[in-house]
Amino acid sequence: LALKSDITVKNFKFLTKPGAPDFSSPITIGKYNAEKAVRNIKIVNVHIDGNRANQHSIGTAEDGGRHGFRLIGYVSDIEIDGCSANYCGTDGICIFTGTGNKKSWPRFSNVVVKNSVFNFNRRHGGSADSIFGMQLIDCHFNNNGGDLPGVTDSTPQNDGLRGASAYGSQY
Repeated sequence: LALKSDITVKNFKFLTKPGAPDFSSPITIGKYNAEKAVRNIKIVNVHIDGNRANQHSIGTAEDGGRHGFRLIGYVSDIEIDGCSANYCGTDGICIFTGTGNKKSWPRFSNVVVKNSVFNFNRRHGGSADSIFGMQLIDCHFNNNGGDLPGVTDSTPQNDGLRGASAYGSQY
């Protein structure tokens, strides 16, 4: 779902499609290189299973962009409450500027994530840049970045079973 301003999303469960292409995040807020902010969004009781074990050939741009929740561009006044994003091919929640003209920093403001869980993701439970007024309240970020059971010597580095790596080492 690509969410627009002034919306509430409640009571959903998402399962990422096996072999999803890069940048296939079940929830995306904002747009790469956007000039206009997306704002005033509330997400309640939304749970994402990123189906990490069935994600293959994960790319390098944005480390694959197969997050659970993906906030990109300019975003403000967001509340995520009672949600989860586990077993994602990249991060459980990623707040990323993208590229662009670097005007109007910070790009993200007033983001509140509470009572939420981001575990067993391939890279990080959560990552963020260029943010002002972020609150994380009663959240869990556990067991991220490691290999999943079933990894063998022949498992490619860009497979969902493997923990993500940078410069030859796992995060």
